[in-house]
Amino acid sequence: MIWLGIGQRAALVGIVAFAVLPVLSNTVAGLRATDPALVEAARGIGMSPLLVLFRVELPLAVPLIPAGVRTALVLNVGTATLATFGGGGGLGDLISSGITNQRMPVLVLGSVLTVAMALIVDRLGMLVELLLRLRTGGGLMRLTRVRTVVAGAGALLLAAAGLSGCGLTSGSPPADSVQPGSIGKGRPLEGVQLTVTSKEFTEQIILGQIMGLVFKAAGAKVLDRTNTQGSIGAREAVKSGAADGMYEYTGTAWITYLGHTKSAAEPYEQWEAVRDEDRRNSITWLPAAPLNNTYALVANRANAQKYRLRTLSDVARLTKKDPGAATICGGSEFSVREDGLPGVAKTYGFALRRGNFRDALRSRTSPHRPTPGAHHSGAAVARRPGRIHGPGRVVGRRTRLRVPDRPRG
Repeated sequence: MIWLGIGQRAALVGIVAFAVLPVLSNTVAGLRATDPALVEAARGIGMSPLLVLFRVELPLAVPLIPAGVRTALVLNVGTATLATFGGGGGLGDLISSGITNQRMPVLVLGSVLTVAMALIVDRLGMLVELLLRLRTGGGLMRLTRVRTVVAGAGALLLAAAGLSGCGLTSGSPPADSVQPGSIGKGRPLEGVQLTVTSKEFTEQIILGQIMGLVFKAAGAKVLDRTNTQGSIGAREAVKSGAADGMYEYTGTAWITYLGHTKSAAEPYEQWEAVRDEDRRNSITWLPAAPLNNTYALVANRANAQKYRLRTLSDVARLTKKDPGAATICGGSEFSVREDGLPGVAKTYGFALRRGNFRDALRSRTSPHRPTPGAHHSGAAVARRPGRIHGPGRVVGRRTRLRVPDRPRG
């Protein structure tokens, strides 16, 4: 559904498509269960195939059709929580936020509300199913009643899509008191409708909110689509026109989107290369921000002193000397990108065990707080302001890891 962009429209299309199979399968089962003798009798009195379908077969299949609709409704309530990954909002925002920020109460709240809504929808579907069975009386049903069943099924499907996405809306004006004209000169964007998006982590959300507030201050009407799950979803939103702007990283664009394996030697050179190549995708890169990001490894003081970690070469030595002690926690993209862990491992000779990389969003171990009894270095990957390439150091809460003055590669 990436080509549909982000937002509730794309989520609704996916939910309706997912509901087709259980409804269709139950309808087919109901039609196949029709007594052949009744079908032959209807044909014998001169009914056309279409009349046989609507006045004989479908009325007799009514007991099974609502059951399929009911199944689709319950499934859709759970499936609709995935709409958060496409900026569709809903209870999935609570679940995703709870996982990302490690806030268990928020995660539990979203899960409990989803289960409660599924139970409510299931009971409502059961009630409608019983009412329809009473109306049919176990026999033939008029064409108008068939139309009622079909209309009711469609209404229930749309209600499930709406109910499962209610409560939270991803797509509202920025919640801030900034007024048009309060920043810059006048209102150059007066009357313009703009949509901003971002990825799901904190830095991106803040940058997206800043962009939206600046647009609003310039007089534009701004729709907030920040907190889209994953880089690809936010990127495709801009590419398809579902969003008008976002902050993006040249390294991510060059390697993840444009498919290159090696980055440029200097940040400005990299920005120029991305800007020029992305024009074919109808994406315009504005001048680069003066503050940029890069990756670095950070360890807490206890582990840094215990394993004598001062440089990346020291980390490489640890992975070879004591493989069980070297555990790195970072983002999933860092673990697969050539300018992330694979490139560092190749350049410095890391011998990291396959199971010793922990996803930062799933790991419950903080690099600043060693787990009692755990035998690992607890190194973490951190984004930091600075140049993308070149020497530097990262200061953690209690220690620092110094990148070699002359980095390899």
